[in-house]
Amino acid sequence: MIERIPLLALADEVVRHDVVVVGSGVGGLTAALELAPRPVAVLT
Repeated sequence: MIERIPLLALADEVVRHDVVVVGSGVGGLTAALELAPRPVAVLT
């Protein structure tokens, strides 16, 4: 599962994910897809 979370999201929203990727560009999305199906948060 990949979930997009705004940068100012609460910390407890982020810690429930296995991996956090920072950035909304193609590189961030590619990294998140490679780590799926682990819970991944993409911070934008």
